[in-house]
Amino acid sequence: MAKQENISIMEGDALVDWIYTRVNDLSPATKEQLGVGDYRK
Repeated sequence: MAKQENISIMEGDALVDWIYTRVNDLSPATKEQLGVGDYRK
């Protein structure tokens, strides 16, 4: 079904890499839902 709609499916390392390279483009709410944040001190 996803292929028919031209939707890419990612999982595992590919998904993590995709999120990491776009983390600055994510909204604060999306980052919160994913548990992603800037934890540097």
